[in-house]
Amino acid sequence: MVGIKSIVMSGVVMASALVVSSAVAQCNSDWGNHVHGCGHQNARICGVGGGFAADYREQWDRFKADYNLTSARNAAWPQPFKCRDRALTYQFFQTNIDAGWEYAYTLTSIHFDTESNELNRAGEAKVAWIMQTSPQHRRSIFVYQEDSDSIDYRIASVKETVNRWYGHLGVASIAATNTLPQGGDGTYFQTINELYLDSRPIPALNASIGGAIGEQ
Repeated sequence: MVGIKSIVMSGVVMASALVVSSAVAQCNSDWGNHVHGCGHQNARICGVGGGFAADYREQWDRFKADYNLTSARNAAWPQPFKCRDRALTYQFFQTNIDAGWEYAYTLTSIHFDTESNELNRAGEAKVAWIMQTSPQHRRSIFVYQEDSDSIDYRIASVKETVNRWYGHLGVASIAATNTLPQGGDGTYFQTINELYLDSRPIPALNASIGGAIGEQ
């Protein structure tokens, strides 16, 4: 099948070249001007600025450009098309990826003092973790906005901590968010773990085994 296509394409190229060459040769000669009735025909074919031959040259150049482009694409396939397909596929997951980074880098009320709205020890530790481990293009700190009265003070506290201790690590964007991460403080999870440990049965040997350990 590839051989047949190549033969057909070669025939088209050769035929087009012959037609162009014939038209160009006719326009470049004055033979037609010395034959009865041919002067008008040459004027109609060649015209001003090349006429038919000029149009055919343009079509021929366009055909060669399209042919070369198609040949290059076939030779390079599946590049670069698979790169664009991969990027389009990743685009659908980008929203979830961004939400995941925001979820991990959000400070809530458990990271601030309830009276002064300053970062507490947990908040300072999380800011340090974000600044020291996050890549530069993901270095963003989000502060959950519980109310409009405390959000400004909390953002100012985060900015002060970042500028004082981690300014040499690069710039970090700090913004408010209305998305509350699903989680809780350590006391809640400790309680759940203690309840799980207390609910386990006491280890005991199965009575159906029979006999004492010393008799075995």
